[in-house]
Amino acid sequence: MHKYDCRKDIQRRQLTSAFAPQLLANSKPYFIMQMGVSGRREPGMRKALQVISASLAVLLISDMAEAQQISIEANKSIGVPIRNGEASSVVIGNPNIADVAVHNENLVFITGRTFGTTNLLIYDINGKQLYSGDVVVTTSNHSVVVVNRAGENRTFDCAPNCEAILAIGDEAAYFARNFEQTEGLQRLNAAD
Repeated sequence: MHKYDCRKDIQRRQLTSAFAPQLLANSKPYFIMQMGVSGRREPGMRKALQVISASLAVLLISDMAEAQQISIEANKSIGVPIRNGEASSVVIGNPNIADVAVHNENLVFITGRTFGTTNLLIYDINGKQLYSGDVVVTTSNHSVVVVNRAGENRTFDCAPNCEAILAIGDEAAYFARNFEQTEGLQRLNAAD
């Protein structure tokens, strides 16, 4: 926290008010706002007021839900602990980007489906918002290889063997063929 020492201003302006000698006599700096002749706040005081305002804002909204961004790679899951209550309702904005599974009232799992941004909302049984934040799904770039042949992209995940993956911007026929294969695989897995 920035403290404003008004003694220097008082000495510089050589104020003659009855309060000025009391301020100068005290060895500790006072934390007060002093207005100049033009009514402007002093630069040091402006910073102090900003700090105070920010602190008050934090105190006023500390009872509100957590708000943060969760980043996850596509096709991976992470656990999100709920520390400020017991979850009753969990909502994901776009289930095509990320999926959410409730383990219990204190833990939910988020699975990235495809890259993009959506939001996650968690409420308790009384309707109090426990969590509100963005879920950003990214792609893993450390093993992704894009092959450009005659201006057409084909994307592969090469960890440890190269396999075709769906990626926006790939050549249309290549993308459609991979999309059909992925859907067929999902249907087979759903049948189990």
